Amino acid sequence: MKDFVSQLDRETRKVDFDSFDISVKELVSMSDEGIIDIAPEYQRQFRWPKENQSKLIESVFLGIPIPSIFMAANKDGSWELIDGVQRLNSLIHFVGNKEQLAKFGFETPLILSGLDVLSEYNGASFNDLPQTLRLKFSLRPLKVTTLSDKSDLKVRFDLFERLNTGGIKLTDQEIRACVFRGRFNDFISEL
Repeated sequence: MKDFVSQLDRETRKVDFDSFDISVKELVSMSDEGIIDIAPEYQRQFRWPKENQSKLIESVFLGIPIPSIFMAANKDGSWELIDGVQRLNSLIHFVGNKEQLAKFGFETPLILSGLDVLSEYNGASFNDLPQTLRLKFSLRPLKVTTLSDKSDLKVRFDLFERLNTGGIKLTDQEIRACVFRGRFNDFISEL
């Protein structure tokens, strides 16, 4: 046991986090201004199809908690994205102005599709929505967890690896159990 504690002490890296609630508008603005580097060299590419992006937008509208976006602070005060590239790019794709869309590689704004709860907004872009909804969405706070610049540099790569390699895809039945609740699904589970 003593050897384990000694080894743990030698291998423990300094980890220091800060947590923030940052509005959608501010996250997009920070990305546009280069305060947030959304594409550090180790970051994966943006891959979400429009339906996934639309589901995220619907979740933000509904106030459904979405996972924290993880950043790392650099010595110059800027941040780099560790986890959340799909979410942050989806937000930019939805609310970004013409220049922001071009800067982040989007030819056109996101047109919502596949919404279940807010289905009346299928086919709408951000600018098609009433001003009150645009304002509500823009000011919606999201959780951002930032690894401070006091932390060891290697911690950000460890964090990226752990956040992006631990997931296991749900089985078809696990998805059905969530989506189609009721007596029939209970029967299938019993079988």
